[in-house]
Amino acid sequence: MHPYVEFINPFLGARLEKIGMDKTYVKGEGCFLYDDQDRQYLDFIASYGALPFGYNDPRIWNAVETMHTLGEPSFSQPSMLEAAGALAKRLVSLAPGDLSHVTFTNSGAEAVEAAVKLVRAHTQRTKILSTHNSFHGKTMGALSATGNSEYQE
Repeated sequence: MHPYVEFINPFLGARLEKIGMDKTYVKGEGCFLYDDQDRQYLDFIASYGALPFGYNDPRIWNAVETMHTLGEPSFSQPSMLEAAGALAKRLVSLAPGDLSHVTFTNSGAEAVEAAVKLVRAHTQRTKILSTHNSFHGKTMGALSATGNSEYQE
């Protein structure tokens, strides 16, 4: 039994095996994945939108290497990091209306948690509207906004 199936997600592992998608990807370039048999696959999912720039984009690696060379900490709280401030300023300049602040998160689920918290603070409402078969993450708040009982269970 593959360690993924045994220790992470037996249900998903069994589904992947059943439909022949139990691949071991060893490399990603652009919009392609490569398995351990060096077969190429066009990735239509992009990690559910988490990889909109594809795999191993050289521009991203160059930016990462620049940050590594500079030695600036990636995140230190509380502090006023230059890169975070510059990015926030740029995002505010692109945002519609009178939006003036940025909240950085580490994942989509954490972004959903922050959004729920901000909306509840602003509106004083506690109910969450969601759609059928939606997915917003696996944290408690994100699951409360997920319209899929299988994920909630």
